[in-house]
Amino acid sequence: MNATVLEAAVLRDDPASAYQDPQPTPQYGVHADPAGRERAAHPDRPTIGVIYYRAHELSGNTAFVETLCDAVEAAGANPRPVYCGSLRALADEENAGLTALLSGCDALVVTVLAGGGAVAADASAGGDEDAWDVGALAALDIPIIQGLCLTTSRAQWRDSKAALSPMDAAMQVAIPEFDGRLISVPFSFKEHDADGIAVYAADPERAARVAGIAARHAALARKANADKRIGILLSSYPTKHARVGNAVGLDTPRLRRAPAGRAA
Repeated sequence: MNATVLEAAVLRDDPASAYQDPQPTPQYGVHADPAGRERAAHPDRPTIGVIYYRAHELSGNTAFVETLCDAVEAAGANPRPVYCGSLRALADEENAGLTALLSGCDALVVTVLAGGGAVAADASAGGDEDAWDVGALAALDIPIIQGLCLTTSRAQWRDSKAALSPMDAAMQVAIPEFDGRLISVPFSFKEHDADGIAVYAADPERAARVAGIAARHAALARKANADKRIGILLSSYPTKHARVGNAVGLDTPRLRRAPAGRAA
């Protein structure tokens, strides 16, 4: 309804054009299609949560999430796309519903920034060293995988020798590692649509790579420890056979035996 028609309808007191009060939007929730339908879940499959910002949900910038969820389904898992404002207040009582949504997952693919520290500055160099707290995330006890949504276009990423910009390397690789996240690969890029508006655009092949990593971690979590096999990779830098596993101040043979004892 254009402005002129709307104004005329209001002047003649048309009930169909009655003003509606603005409605609050949820702080978190599960993404649904335009018809309001959520994705079907198969009970025999692991569930993978795909976490993204509430701002994307409100703006309709969710195509990259849907592409990743399609890839998760193709990898044999149930996708659960969940939007939220942040993971930093996950332990707060008001976010109990969000915690419940995440607790029902076997693994997470997270596209939001690191969750440690209610105030990021408190966890920086020279600040309170104990401020970086990811206890609520760790309590989920599931693999948490960082899905990289780059701030550059796919063409820039493809043609760059560094691949990631300094900002992307810091915000989506280095800092999330403080949360204990497993870093995967870039799957979404910032492109411009026909109107020149910046949108997140997922690469289907890269999304399949991220989904495959998440699906395998989720399947592994369901296996009994006795059925798992652990591979240990030892560095050999500098490249001499006598330096295999070389690490200053560490007893590499003893450390190699420790994981086997804990996994038994």
